Amino acid sequence: MVIGDTYTFSWYDILDCTIDLSRDGGATWTTIAANVITPEGTGQSVVGVYVWTITGPASADCYIRFTDNSDASTLTGVQFEIEEETVDAATENGRMSLAMSLSL
Repeated sequence: MVIGDTYTFSWYDILDCTIDLSRDGGATWTTIAANVITPEGTGQSVVGVYVWTITGPASADCYIRFTDNSDASTLTGVQFEIEEETVDAATENGRMSLAMSLSL
C-alpha cells in the first residue's frame, strides 16, 4: 500500500464496526473509521465496504482490526506494509530524465 492511494476494505456480517490501524505490530491502535454502518442484507450475508485513503507514516509492520460494536469481538487481518510515495524517472532515447523542484 502506498501513502495517498485508496484501498477498499470489505467484510461480512458486521452491521456496525470500527476499523483500527496499527503501525507497530499491534502494540497500539489508531481508529481510522468509527461506527461504520453496513446496510442490512436481504436474507444473505451482509457485506460492509469502506474506502480508506492511505495515510502516513510509512511502516513495514501494519495491521487492520475490525471491531463489531454490538459485541466487541474483533477480527485482525494479516501483516502489510505502508510505503512512501515514489518518484518515477522516465527514459527517452536512452536518456533518463527526472522532474524535481528545489527551493533555496
